[in-house]
Amino acid sequence: MNEAVRQEIESLRTMKAKELKLRYRAIFGEDSPSSNHQHLFRRIAWRLQAKAEGGLSEAAKERSYRGKTIVVTVLELGFSYGGQTFASLSAIAHLVTGTRWNGFLFFGLLNRKGE
Repeated sequence: MNEAVRQEIESLRTMKAKELKLRYRAIFGEDSPSSNHQHLFRRIAWRLQAKAEGGLSEAAKERSYRGKTIVVTVLELGFSYGGQTFASLSAIAHLVTGTRWNGFLFFGLLNRKGE
C-alpha cells in the first residue's frame, strides 16, 4: 500500500462516526446504511485501497465453480451466501465444494504463494 493511502486510512481512525459518514458519502456517492464506526472505517479503508490498487482482478470478479457463479456478500461480522451467514470464506468454500479450502485461495483473493 502506498504511503499516501496508508496515511489517509490512519486519519480515519481518529474521526467520529458522523465524520466517517460524510467521508463515506464522498467516496461512495451515497449515504451509509450504518452508523457503526468500525463498519464505516472498514468500508472506507477498503475503498481507498481498492482505488489505489485497482480493485479486484478480473479473475476474482468472475469466479465460478463448476459453471455456477458463487456470489458472497461481505457483512460487518462474516459473510452471506445462499441466505445463510458464515464466519469465514473457508466455510463457504467447504459448503460449495465439499472439501476443505482456504477461502481466500478458493475465491481468487490469494495465490498459492500467499500473495
